[in-house]
Amino acid sequence: MTTYVLALIPPEPIYGQVLQYQLQYKRPNMEPHITIKFKAGLTDDLEWLPRVREMCAEVKPFSVHLSGTRTFGRRVLFWDVVSPGAKDLHLKTLQAVGHPPQTDLFEGEAYQMHMTLLYDPKPVQLAEAADLFREADFTATFLRLAVKKPHGRYETVEDLPFLG
Repeated sequence: MTTYVLALIPPEPIYGQVLQYQLQYKRPNMEPHITIKFKAGLTDDLEWLPRVREMCAEVKPFSVHLSGTRTFGRRVLFWDVVSPGAKDLHLKTLQAVGHPPQTDLFEGEAYQMHMTLLYDPKPVQLAEAADLFREADFTATFLRLAVKKPHGRYETVEDLPFLG
């Protein structure tokens, strides 16, 4: 089964700052992003895609605030995201896809908006990231559909603009 992801992509200079940091340690399998919907219900037949396109066409661009670094235990270092618009987009995307929220994938009420910086960070990387990734803001203007390729990296399929 093909693996798809729907994500917000930050603009420059945020995009470049995150990517440059990640590349110091390991090539990421996907560009800097905030996951809105992953895997469950994103079927190979893409029957859900017209509904997601339609939903995006009704969404107005919204603000995203990046509020400093946090971790999921010792496994994931991330830039915390505060955005009622992104949370609303996540919930609308679940409805558009037509698949019930998967709590094991942290969907629905369990959704934790974040932008992954590193996996399995060392203590020095935690301190370094806390200094580099303080606060930043951007306006989300589209949702990116990406697909995982056989080589393990995600590639863009389509950008779905917010036209509302």
